Amino acid sequence: MKTRVLIVHNVYKHTGGEDVAVQQQRALLEARGHPVYMYTRDNAETDAFNPLQKAVFFLSSFFSRRTYREIRTIVRQFKPDVAHVHNVSPLISPSAYWALKHEGVPIIQTVHNFRFMCANGLFFRDGHPCELCKTGRTWNAVRYRCYRDSRLLSALYAGIIAFHRLIGTWRKIGCFIAISRFTADKLIEGKIANPDRIRVLGNFMPAIPQPSTITPPETPYVMFIGRLSAEKGAEVLVDAAAQVPELDVKIVGDGPQENELKSYAAHLQNVEFVGRVEGERKYQMLRAARALVLPSICYENFGMVLLEALHVGTPVLASQLGGLPYILQDGVDSLFFAPGDPNSLAERLRQALHQPELMQRLGHHGQQFTVPKYAEEVHYRQLTEIQAEVLANCSAAQPTHAAN
Repeated sequence: MKTRVLIVHNVYKHTGGEDVAVQQQRALLEARGHPVYMYTRDNAETDAFNPLQKAVFFLSSFFSRRTYREIRTIVRQFKPDVAHVHNVSPLISPSAYWALKHEGVPIIQTVHNFRFMCANGLFFRDGHPCELCKTGRTWNAVRYRCYRDSRLLSALYAGIIAFHRLIGTWRKIGCFIAISRFTADKLIEGKIANPDRIRVLGNFMPAIPQPSTITPPETPYVMFIGRLSAEKGAEVLVDAAAQVPELDVKIVGDGPQENELKSYAAHLQNVEFVGRVEGERKYQMLRAARALVLPSICYENFGMVLLEALHVGTPVLASQLGGLPYILQDGVDSLFFAPGDPNSLAERLRQALHQPELMQRLGHHGQQFTVPKYAEEVHYRQLTEIQAEVLANCSAAQPTHAAN
């Protein structure tokens, strides 16, 4: 009998890889016959908050009574066997874990970022990785205004992390799914969970049709796809592009740094800002590109876009940082460069320009050997094995759907 799954996720204002991964998990489970209930809140709700609601928001971010009541009601009606939690910040709040625990529902937490330890969830400050708060010293987030350069908001998120670490909320979670080995190591280093409560399971790539032929572009190009914000390193790519004017660079995406980046790159003829691109057009652009560039200067865990690129046979030029070296292999399916170093990236861009055979070989290996590790069926098998393990571990210790 298929497990009944409750998925809990706080949707972001700007759709990103985490939101996509949640929807893919839902589709994966439903396609294989699992009854699924989605409990979501959307951060766009805060746009319409009046002053009183904004004041209440600060308190409910610590513990939302609404979430607590709603989840307990859903559990009693839907009767899930297991809950898969993704993001609870800020509207759902960690009260979700207490509601699930009180109803006897085993909890599996997929960890997409570092929100359990870091106020901004990125381990990133002043243009560099920062782990000062990792083991609980969250006052550093207030000191350095790590969340949106605001002491008030930084204090809010730092306080939530400290409070729930103190009262043992994270111990309600039966299993943490880290999407890379790097993420798992940080959870252990931060004393969020012992290794026996952590499993590594990366994102997966749904199958997409492949065209019979690909028309090469008139001018070779590489691509950046992602949010245009400081931590993603697009500025490093612009600086590197200035050193390789014969190679076009297409920047796909939008975000808070967009206008600044356009002004910064205005003098470069080989840099084009394409805007947000989705669906088949994105895959068409990826297929024709020499490489996808991931110039992040923060810890990347497991960007969906790297699988999208390798799936169509396009290799990756990536910062040697965070989870990327745990997923990609330098000189096999990708080429690494020093994080934040435009000169190092420029060398890789020259290889993409002058060594198309190398790029084809890297892309082919990624398509044939790397991507299959993250196929739907592989992911589903591993996910259901984790479900079974968590259910087995919790069955003796917790009552099933207790009606408190």
